[in-house]
Amino acid sequence: MERIIGRLRSFVTSPWGIVLVVVVVYLVVRVPRISPGPMSDHDMPTILAELEADHSLAAVLSWFTGSWVQDDMYYRPLSSLVHWANFMLADDDGFYWRLVNALIIAATMPALVWMFAVGFGRPWAGVITAGLLPWFRPLDQMVSFPAWRTELLSALFLILATGAGLSYLREGRRQRLIFMLAMLLVALGFKEVSFAWPAFFAVACLFVRRDLRTVKAIGGAFGLAAAVWLMRVHFLGHPLLGAPIRHVDFPLARQLEVFVRMLFAPVYEHIVMVYPTLAESWYFLLSRRFYEAVFLDLLFIFVNVVLLLRAPRVLGVIWVWRIILYLPSMPFANIFPFYLYIPIVGTVMLYGVAFEEVARMLCRRYAVWLRERGLKVNSKPKDAEALC
Repeated sequence: MERIIGRLRSFVTSPWGIVLVVVVVYLVVRVPRISPGPMSDHDMPTILAELEADHSLAAVLSWFTGSWVQDDMYYRPLSSLVHWANFMLADDDGFYWRLVNALIIAATMPALVWMFAVGFGRPWAGVITAGLLPWFRPLDQMVSFPAWRTELLSALFLILATGAGLSYLREGRRQRLIFMLAMLLVALGFKEVSFAWPAFFAVACLFVRRDLRTVKAIGGAFGLAAAVWLMRVHFLGHPLLGAPIRHVDFPLARQLEVFVRMLFAPVYEHIVMVYPTLAESWYFLLSRRFYEAVFLDLLFIFVNVVLLLRAPRVLGVIWVWRIILYLPSMPFANIFPFYLYIPIVGTVMLYGVAFEEVARMLCRRYAVWLRERGLKVNSKPKDAEALC
């Protein structure tokens, strides 16, 4: 009995136990707020109409050999399959469609812990990232609009692919390479942004490892993406990711502005919009909004400086994630915020790793303080995970 209690206590205080608490708290808070109302916008009427017209097994098979359930522009068989399963279980009940999106976000939280644990050896950074995730835009909206789950699912499996790929580079285990390719293949079945992942991984490898193992991993990722691309061309008959419609053809300058705003949020937005607006009033120094903006800007700068000094390679990998996985969405990101979800997951990673690094430093100083006073410490000062 004591052994069982000891194991339970060990699990509860481990990264996995804490992230389980985070998942439960997120669902307890978010699920009661899910709207049961109809899904009347953001592509759902089209998706529901197609499923109501034909939800047979033949329709399911057709998505793997042709265009997806919504239109004939994209090859997204797994997204179509998830929509179909949701329709078969809940028909057009908006609550259950939105609940699935909340569950996908909940599944992303332990995936982040796993990625940081096997990829960087920093499971607590994953826990902190998971805890911060619900506080960042546009996460709340990702639940409200079920059609946006394509982005959620792509992010989930790209996170798993990243963890497996970085783990393979560190340990050389062939199973990790196979798992990386499997997760990438699944992600490619959800949305086209996943085709940019091999480019992210190739650049990220420059910060991690450069040898034959790296060449194998990068070659496998590009080879798989190319094979799926060729299959897509064969099924759809055109090489593009999908012909962009006219109303999303924004000028390049506008696309770059949105890109820079995402990369340097909240600093860019505050400098361009908030501070000039507040400066119009002579009492802006008394404004709460001013001090909130200053605090958020200094915090963003702080986390980047901490990682630059303490974990520059991790900083490089995260920034590469934010930049490269945003590029496929550049022409569209000015329309709907869900296009920003995957790069913003990278932004949350910045804060998660920085806060974990600060906790490491505080734990080390605390261990040294205990030793100086002749008190016993059960772990080495550098073992921040055990200390915390």
